[in-house]
Amino acid sequence: MWLDAFDPADVGPLLELYYAEPAPDEKMRRPVRRPWNLAALDEQESTAQARLSHAFAASWNRTCAVRVSELIPPCWPQHEQLAQELAVMVWSWYYAHLDERAAPFTAVEFRTRYVVAFRTRLPKTLGDNGLLCQENQHDQRWREAVDKQLEDFEQRMRDDQADQDATWRVSSLDFGFAVERA
Repeated sequence: MWLDAFDPADVGPLLELYYAEPAPDEKMRRPVRRPWNLAALDEQESTAQARLSHAFAASWNRTCAVRVSELIPPCWPQHEQLAQELAVMVWSWYYAHLDERAAPFTAVEFRTRYVVAFRTRLPKTLGDNGLLCQENQHDQRWREAVDKQLEDFEQRMRDDQADQDATWRVSSLDFGFAVERA
């Protein structure tokens, strides 16, 4: 994957975020926005990052995927966890290869640590029927069971006083540190 394969109009603003330093008075108040944190990006930055992630996915599929189960499917934006992972992988690759601190050991670490770990996590980010996505047959209901269970959990959390009482009991444990409460 080469940085010049990306549109310079995309890379420039994201590199500004990558190298941004917080103002001295802002260090404690507001963290610096980074391009791998999708929730921190504005619409233009988010679109640019999506294009970078797309280019990374295409490069990954050509050079790193050796099994169908290792392919990043074209429906990756519909899998929020995978979209987050791709943004992190883009900037991990950048750090390992192009950042001013890049060195041979950062490239080796990227290959032996981050690529291997991403390969392991990739199928899990696609859900139970992820192989369908990797065969270009995305199931629109891929997260239906999880969303239903999550809805049930959230309703119970809103309704269940016993859970609130249990939370208070757990928060009162100080394991001998004699934590003072306000």
